Amino acid sequence: MRRTLKEFVYVDEGGKDTGANVRQKAKDITNLLQDDERLRAERKSRGAMRDRMLGNLANSGLQGDRDSGDRNSPPPDRPQSSRPPKRSNNEEDDLQKAIAESMRMQEDEAKRRSQVTQEEDDFNRALRMSEDEEARRKREQDKANETALFDDNLNL
Repeated sequence: MRRTLKEFVYVDEGGKDTGANVRQKAKDITNLLQDDERLRAERKSRGAMRDRMLGNLANSGLQGDRDSGDRNSPPPDRPQSSRPPKRSNNEEDDLQKAIAESMRMQEDEAKRRSQVTQEEDDFNRALRMSEDEEARRKREQDKANETALFDDNLNL
């Protein structure tokens, strides 16, 4: 049976249907892909946004707001050099800060996962000890009951 993302279902531990977001996105994307005019408009809009974010269209090699998504449109003019444009010191500093922050976040996440794993191990160990203690208590109770059954001296 073939399933699509339009049928995706995921219910989290709290019983919330978090798959609804995936189903809605799949529906939106399908509708967008079926409407050529809307698709071109979205591509043009995203190209313009990308240009604003990049700030320097000439070095990016991208078409920007002229990018209509038409596969037959002529390719953008490429810079002669195949080397990427040189970054300014501010961009370089920002990049280094972003990398450092990403590494810090990754370490924090690893510590958190380790702590969760340790807590789960402790919980499982305590659960096993409790189960062992309950089994030992039950064996002792059964043995005492068995002994009491055949002991004439025991007054109950």
